[in-house]
Amino acid sequence: MPKIRPANYSSLQKALHWIIALLIFYQITFVEYLEKMGEAFRSGGMPDTLTSILGNGHIVSGCTILALVLLRLWLRIKNGAPAEPEGTSPLMAKAATAAHHTFYLILLLAPLSGIAMYFLGFRQAGAIHHFMEPAFLLLITLHVGAALWHQFIIKDKLLQRMI
Repeated sequence: MPKIRPANYSSLQKALHWIIALLIFYQITFVEYLEKMGEAFRSGGMPDTLTSILGNGHIVSGCTILALVLLRLWLRIKNGAPAEPEGTSPLMAKAATAAHHTFYLILLLAPLSGIAMYFLGFRQAGAIHHFMEPAFLLLITLHVGAALWHQFIIKDKLLQRMI
């Protein structure tokens, strides 16, 4: 990472954050359509149009997430990340770092395990892939809770760095 930390994330980093967040929301909201699509094919039938669109959308958005996360990681390595707000305890800084690293890990493992399962036929990758949803939900809850804590309790304007 660069030695000088930026004051804020770049516009591209912010855009990637929110685009990836929307794609993950899509993934979690419409995952059952991919499952319905698979059930239709396994039973020798064809899925209906909505199921095909939303099921294939899961695959396309998963691959898109992978590409965008790789870009986001490259930007983070190239540009760095802003320092923690003034007064952040070392424990809170470590917790934030751990949460961000876990997000990146999940954001890479989810699409990679999905690709391995769907395109390469590695059914064992399905266990990893299916574990990602509850892991994402827990991490998203912690992430949003921490952002709101910073915004409304600590009032350190941390949220403005990503808006």
